[in-house]
Order: sequence, then structure tokens, then C-alpha cells
Amino acid sequence: MSNKDMSAEENKPESMSQNIVNSPGAQAFQAGRDMYINPAKQQRHLTANLQQQLTSGLPSDKKDVIVLHYTSNDSEAYQFANEFKEFLKSQGWVVEGPHPTMFFSKEPRKGINVAPSKNGKISISVYAQ
Repeated sequence: MSNKDMSAEENKPESMSQNIVNSPGAQAFQAGRDMYINPAKQQRHLTANLQQQLTSGLPSDKKDVIVLHYTSNDSEAYQFANEFKEFLKSQGWVVEGPHPTMFFSKEPRKGINVAPSKNGKISISVYAQ
């Protein structure tokens, strides 16, 4: 089922008051619907290879604003998004965010998504690992 097929009632998160146990062996779990937290995952970093891939895929004129998003309640994604912000600013880009975003889908989104420019803004979303 696509995200568009879900009714507003289905999109509404269930209980948000879950206990979170931060232990080294903890696996990702669902705290309410579509909120995944994994305290045991390793922090990603913006390597030279990722920097090169990112800059080669962005317009060279830097006239657009980059808007960063990260999966809400994911501290690892937030820190990774901040690495993007610092790097992009050092390259002369105007950067907004990172903004927390909740995505409604059966499984958590993973990786990084760069959306093409729309209305003068390029959207980069940093999802869970």
C-alpha cells in the first residue's frame, strides 16, 4: 500500500509513551508507529567519498537553498545531518535545518535521499541506517 492510500486515521501514531531501554545489545524497535530508535547503532560520518558524490550531484551555481531533514527521534540521523550541514556551508551553500521529519510507512526509510530542486530548494533527507 502506498503512503497516499493510507487514511488520516491510519497515519496517526499510536501511543507515544513507550519506555526506551538504552542497552548495548538493544535492537531497533518500534515506539508507537513509524518511530524507530536504535541506541546500539554506530554513528555514520560524511566521508571524503560521500562528500565527492554529494557535490558531484548538486548544481555548481549554488543558487538553490538546501533544506536538510532527518528522521525524527533518531539522534544518529540528526548528527549525520549536521555533518552534511557543516560540509555544505563550508562549500558556500545556504542550508536550512536539519528539520525533524516523521515519515509514515510500514518500514522505516533508510539511507540518504537528495531530491531535485523545486521552487529554489533542494531537499536532502537523512533517514535511519
